[in-house]
Amino acid sequence: MNTNSKNPDRLNITKKAKNIVEKIDQHNFFKLDNNSISRSELFTLAMALGITTVPTKLENINPGGFVLESSIESSTKALMAALFIGKLPNLDMLDSLTNKDYVYNLAQEYANTGFEILDDYIENKKDTDLILDLLLELDDQYKKLMC
Repeated sequence: MNTNSKNPDRLNITKKAKNIVEKIDQHNFFKLDNNSISRSELFTLAMALGITTVPTKLENINPGGFVLESSIESSTKALMAALFIGKLPNLDMLDSLTNKDYVYNLAQEYANTGFEILDDYIENKKDTDLILDLLLELDDQYKKLMC
């Protein structure tokens, strides 16, 4: 089993993503502000939005991180592991799941992409239009799974 001597102790986002989070908090966008959901949940949402696109490399990381490891919810950890397993080229590499650097880095890259998607939503969509668009997307995903 592969273990890493340098274990990350937090999830990081870029400075650009940090600015987007501040905008979300300021505008209480879609009830995703700090008073409505945890940062771990917001990270999970951003990661989920980002996985359908190209991951954003971590440049200009926000100092201090975004979510301390002790605050990462178990559901977020499970989704990060599932994302990582899903992106493995083959299951012979499954031991690399024990390397938090790999798992966290991939999750952070997709989350940073997701924050950019959220920023686009803030700038270009009304809440009601966004809800309808997301519901239509869920319907499409459901149809793909059931057919």
